Amino acid sequence: RTVFPQLFVEPIFRIGNELVLFDKVCRHTDCHIAILGEAGAGKSTLLRYLFAFSKIEDKKCLYITAKEAKEKNGILYKIAEDLSNANVDQYLVYIDGIDEEFAYDYAGFCSFVLKLQTFINVKFWLGCRTDFFLRNYNEDIAFVRHSFTIEPWTPSQSDYFIKQYAQITEETELEQRIDELVKNHEMLQSLKSNPFQLSLLLFLSESNEETPIAGIYDLYER
Repeated sequence: RTVFPQLFVEPIFRIGNELVLFDKVCRHTDCHIAILGEAGAGKSTLLRYLFAFSKIEDKKCLYITAKEAKEKNGILYKIAEDLSNANVDQYLVYIDGIDEEFAYDYAGFCSFVLKLQTFINVKFWLGCRTDFFLRNYNEDIAFVRHSFTIEPWTPSQSDYFIKQYAQITEETELEQRIDELVKNHEMLQSLKSNPFQLSLLLFLSESNEETPIAGIYDLYER
């Protein structure tokens, strides 16, 4: 809540060959969906934002990680008990980090998605890296009706984020420092399309790092 909503940039999604806007994705509250994207694309940010600001109307929303969701005595299973009453309003549960929890546990992943299908009056939005989802997709996870992939940020999205960040931090020269940093450097320009990498770049620029950043490895090391 400290950084939202000023620093939230509405993502653009892809489903097949079609680009889909944020508001349209938010209407899919009547089915299970997967929110996909590369590392740092903004999957967790999106789910946390939706939960924190109740952007989904007429739904009780919950945000948890996959690690929390699979705990047998955790909150998800307590909700299942509440929902034994068919008159209870429907929940929308955002489960984040599917790929992180089941990176090396395919059997555990299959068992987990089978368990999700036993919940009544619950719709799940699963946050997961694209490569993990596609690699592990099977008939067990076919209950997910749509998978929306977060697109890399466009220049206008990146520029909006930089401008908002500069205003919040009161770093009036930050936009100029970023422009100078990425100018004539194709690798650094590409970092602007990834929200997480751009956040790191802004943080270092705000700190007035004097040593030039030559690429992504320098960025993460710094």
